[in-house]
Amino acid sequence: GTTFDPIKTAQNVDNWVFSNVFDVLVRVDKTGTKLIPGLAESWSVSDDGLTYTFKLRDAKFSNGDPVTADDAAFSILRIRDNPGSLWADSYKIVDTATAADPKTLVVKLTGPSAPFLASLALPNVSVLPKKVVESVGEDAFGETPIGSGAFAVKEWRRGDRVILTKNPEYWDAANVSLDGVEWISIPDDNTRMLKVQAGEIDTAIFVPFSRIAELQKDPNLKIHLDTSTREDHLLINHEHGALAKKEVRQALDMAIDKKAIVDAVTFGLGEIAYSYVPKGALYHYADNLQRPYDPEKAKAMLAEAGAADLKLNYIVNAGDEVDEQIAVLLQQQLSKAGVTVDLQKVDPSQSWDMLIAGDYDISVMYWTNDV
Repeated sequence: GTTFDPIKTAQNVDNWVFSNVFDVLVRVDKTGTKLIPGLAESWSVSDDGLTYTFKLRDAKFSNGDPVTADDAAFSILRIRDNPGSLWADSYKIVDTATAADPKTLVVKLTGPSAPFLASLALPNVSVLPKKVVESVGEDAFGETPIGSGAFAVKEWRRGDRVILTKNPEYWDAANVSLDGVEWISIPDDNTRMLKVQAGEIDTAIFVPFSRIAELQKDPNLKIHLDTSTREDHLLINHEHGALAKKEVRQALDMAIDKKAIVDAVTFGLGEIAYSYVPKGALYHYADNLQRPYDPEKAKAMLAEAGAADLKLNYIVNAGDEVDEQIAVLLQQQLSKAGVTVDLQKVDPSQSWDMLIAGDYDISVMYWTNDV
């Protein structure tokens, strides 16, 4: 991670750590299908769907200060208005957020919103201590955060690990069985799996598809295959030359054999994505257009669009097995349509900033349906 300020990052691994350190008004249950109380023990919605009233439980931040409705209102308006917020769009529907009393938060919306309650479960809109953020400043807060979650930050070694310790002030501390958690960053898939097998780490996220069958045979390990809400896609930079033309992008779609990629890379465990909203998620649309795989037609379309000798710079996360495999397959497939792809392998800590800066032609990115 680059910051502990939850509004300033959109990376999954940051959000998983935030869920340990901060708390939200409303939570998603373990099945991922229901909303349950968090810092708000109850809530009501007006008949017109515009006014939400939340009753906050007795909770404290890790510094001993009480969690108030003022803190909650501050956090919602901050994610909406702060220039550094990456999540402002999701909260533009909020008109006002006010504390009716220290334990009652009233949020008025500009219009009815189906996802509003669920969007309060996002770790990025965690309730932060207003006094602390304002007194130390947001940069300092992003370095040494104070939250009301199950754990507090003991030490953050940038690029290596975050060491968390149990927060005795947490409202549900009696049900926290761990004294602490260490989140360790090991970008290389192979190294990460070896460390689990050697017992150097207790658990690891992102098991390479190529290793699942073999690791399942190890009696010392448990492999959990969860239903995914992740959808991977090809990012195409519309501002770069011929990629601005819709026909060129359509041709690239037809030049890619998605089934071959998904089967090779996920060892038959994944499915072709044909919707930006993942299958199994609310509002997934099953009847989206799926263009056929047709490299010859793609080649003809590129020529017609004046892009017969298309050369593309492709940013790849070095050490990420799946990313590297997809890149090689895409390079081979696109060459059949006359497209030259230059693979630029970069450290995963750099790729995010390069993509935000538009410093690429194509790259693979994913999103996860967080709530």
